[in-house]
Amino acid sequence: EMEESVASRTQAVVSLIRDCQSLIYELKIVPSGYIDADEHDMVSCCDSGNYGPGGDEEVGRSEDDLKIMKSLKVRDSISQEEGQNRRSRGRSISDYTIVSLFESSSCTGISNEALERLTNRLAELNGEKRRRRARLGEMGTAIAALWTMLRVPPEEQRAFTENVRGLGMDTIRLGERELIRLHELKSEMIGKLIREQREQIAVLWEKTNATESEKASFRTYYEVNADEELTDDLLKKHEDYVEALNAKLEKIQPILDLIAKREAIIADRFELENLQKDPDRLKQRGASLTKQLMKEEKMSRRVKKELPKITHILERTLTEWYED
Repeated sequence: EMEESVASRTQAVVSLIRDCQSLIYELKIVPSGYIDADEHDMVSCCDSGNYGPGGDEEVGRSEDDLKIMKSLKVRDSISQEEGQNRRSRGRSISDYTIVSLFESSSCTGISNEALERLTNRLAELNGEKRRRRARLGEMGTAIAALWTMLRVPPEEQRAFTENVRGLGMDTIRLGERELIRLHELKSEMIGKLIREQREQIAVLWEKTNATESEKASFRTYYEVNADEELTDDLLKKHEDYVEALNAKLEKIQPILDLIAKREAIIADRFELENLQKDPDRLKQRGASLTKQLMKEEKMSRRVKKELPKITHILERTLTEWYED
């Protein structure tokens, strides 16, 4: 019974240690000076790319990490040939055992305290992994937006993304440096960027049929041209205003489509009325006359059937719009 208890606890500890080791490699926080003869197996398991001691400044380290990295060994029952085969395809948990049942400077042991510390450490490492992923996601979104805004050439973008690998702090620092570079470039191009936003605003004013009073509400910012006043804050106000106009356009687009469709039918009605005032059109013969009469019939049908229907839908939609 004692042996079963020890074996069960050992298996639990080995599993926790392996999970911790995988995350330590993935986060590139391998303790300084640690060398593992079997590290190739871990790298392929974690797919973490180049890794190694990241320096004392690395985030997420723990005093127990060196013990965690040294606590396991390959079972003695595995032959050298079998070990090479398993190493090439990736070792499993069952290939490992604990170096010692007792805690030492290079082993966690299997005590209750060791089990608790390993459980806590695994939670810490998973938390660090989530934080880094979130940070990289935020930076990736910001970098992509700046690349688009600043029209960064695709080859520059590829050169950057090819160097982004894994969840190490080196990857995060790479992203931070790129953000700093892009913000500096943005500062140099601020005037040009503001002018481009104003071009978009002018187009959106026309598309949304903006009134003079609506335009006047933004004139204070729209007419700023002094170099010292062309700032990030001013650009942000333009970007926010463009976003608001686009949102408005999206909301009223169905109404604009209905108006355009109704105006097209009204244009057909005027054309039909002008055609019907011209008696010479009936002097045509054969296929030409047939084609002319079919055209008039089609236009007449559209005016009589679709114009009232479109007008009704438009009136109802406008009522709902004003009520909102």
